[in-house]
Amino acid sequence: MILFCQTVRVLLFSMVLTCFVSTNTVHAEPSEAIKNEFIRLFENENYEEAFALASKVLEKEGRPEAAQEAIVLSNLMGGKWNQAIASSTRLIKMNPNAHSYWLRVYPNAALHRFDDVIADCEKILVLRPEDSSALVMQAIANMFKAHDIQAQDSLKSKYYYEKAIAQCNEILLREKVETCFYIFIIRGNCYEYSGDFERAIKDYHTALELANESYMPICHYMLGRCYYNQGSKAFTNNQPAAKCLAYIEQGLTHEPDNWHFYHLRGRVHYHWSNYSNALADYDMALELSDEKADLYGCRALMLEELCRYKDAIDDAKAAIRLDKSGDWAPHMHRVCGAAYLSLGQQEEALGHYSLAIENTSPAPAELFFARSTCNRLLDQIESAESDYKKGMQILQQDSLSPTSPQMLAKMKERVKNKRENPVFFFHMSWYMKLSSPKYMEEMLQTEIFSK
Repeated sequence: MILFCQTVRVLLFSMVLTCFVSTNTVHAEPSEAIKNEFIRLFENENYEEAFALASKVLEKEGRPEAAQEAIVLSNLMGGKWNQAIASSTRLIKMNPNAHSYWLRVYPNAALHRFDDVIADCEKILVLRPEDSSALVMQAIANMFKAHDIQAQDSLKSKYYYEKAIAQCNEILLREKVETCFYIFIIRGNCYEYSGDFERAIKDYHTALELANESYMPICHYMLGRCYYNQGSKAFTNNQPAAKCLAYIEQGLTHEPDNWHFYHLRGRVHYHWSNYSNALADYDMALELSDEKADLYGCRALMLEELCRYKDAIDDAKAAIRLDKSGDWAPHMHRVCGAAYLSLGQQEEALGHYSLAIENTSPAPAELFFARSTCNRLLDQIESAESDYKKGMQILQQDSLSPTSPQMLAKMKERVKNKRENPVFFFHMSWYMKLSSPKYMEEMLQTEIFSK
């Protein structure tokens, strides 16, 4: 986006300045004065006023297309994406050339209207077949389309990744490899999220070899993230995570204030159960970034693990407030429910578990068991039994449910380390019939349970 804004800035500046140079010597002095005023407004980022001035001059000179283009570019610089789409559509009607279509591609991309991006790029390639940039934009659009639907439709997502990879391959046949740093980043990203980590790592290494110093941190981040995603499939193997940390450290030597690296390192520490180190990284990430839902959400998980329940609730609520997509809400309501339950506030816990169930489709069995626990502790026996039955039905239908003997064994360990509410574990294990009666008796007699 930074490169995009810089490109638009140069386009607007150069286009309007050249239009301001009057060929009529009678108007030479006024044109110079207007040009200087435009420069002043532009440098002060008063784009609306700069455009108003440019528009007036261009219209007066009988150049309606140039005036309309100035409107489009002004909207782009101001981040007014819908207005930019409307004004670029008017420009296309006036002059349907490749440049006009490009000006509509940018705002559609910013609004994630990827089908419109791909359609306009097709028109550009018809008008200007040698334009590899249109192929690049199509590859990016297909990559993001694949990202957006991956959780819901993995087969369709794979199709769009393959399209993006094919477009990258075509660009590499057209262009000199040494100029294609960004193509290896795009193709590597497609391989990574398709699960082909080896090819992704190879592409990211190639990008790193081609990148100048200013782009090296991007490559370090991509390599770190790819090794993280490769390792998170089975974190019993520490080698990918160790390589991830090594690339994070390299990235931080170039950009010590880049919050993305702290975010990624926090995730690695979380998977290694180094919760204090993970918390320190998320503290730093939040200090360096704007408020972001995913950072608050991840820190809430760390705080929950460290039994800092009140702080976990505060961060979880911040994540819910900031989350525009709604992706974090189910997880954060679950965190709030568990934290309130651990604090002995069953009614608040019940409310959040209910919201977690409402916002998760399909809701997993353990959320119903957790809400059943709250109802049982509040002596709402009928509701408790109803949730218990729903949880058991889900388990019978889904043999791959995350609730399992392994999960309960982990929870048992967390209870011993005072990281899990023993009341919740007791009820969960009872429902699941996976703990021995002898262990339940021991639980009932322990000091931690009596608290």
